[in-house]
Amino acid sequence: MMRLSGKKLRKLNNDIHDRDHHQCIVCGVYVPNGIKFHHERSGLKNDCIEEGVTLCYACHQQRHFGAVAKIRKICRDYLTKLYGERWHGRR
Repeated sequence: MMRLSGKKLRKLNNDIHDRDHHQCIVCGVYVPNGIKFHHERSGLKNDCIEEGVTLCYACHQQRHFGAVAKIRKICRDYLTKLYGERWHGRR
């Protein structure tokens, strides 16, 4: 398990936002760099680009407390499209 902090975590956060064009992958709203990315993985989290997605505050809240199944599927399908088997092995 890899956990980052400080500058390395900020860089990863910025890299994920850049990859996702600073848009929530669910609703498309703009998300600035300072907003923490969402880890999409069951169990232990790794701080790596293959497990992170950009979500706006509302969709992030829904992912954790509301429409979990719908948003979870969107996140997982998105990461599978980008990383294929590298993502599948992390479920």
